[in-house]
Amino acid sequence: MLQLRLFDKNKKIFLKDNSMANIGEKLGKLGGPLLGGAGRAVDKAVEKPAKAGANASENLGKWIQGKAANQATKGTDKPQI
Repeated sequence: MLQLRLFDKNKKIFLKDNSMANIGEKLGKLGGPLLGGAGRAVDKAVEKPAKAGANASENLGKWIQGKAANQATKGTDKPQI
């Protein structure tokens, strides 16, 4: 797991997990409000494709199940997907 070294106001080093979910917070602490705003934009940009991919796979799964159920009620031996 990657670690990012951050400094607090008393110049003490502490380590934080370098995950994509918290990158905006880390950028804000490292570079001030300008980088913090950029970090929030990065967070949103990373979050949206992940959600879109999850939604698309869920919709496809529901479509396949619906198609299979529809074929099953028509009396065919196996679903035509």
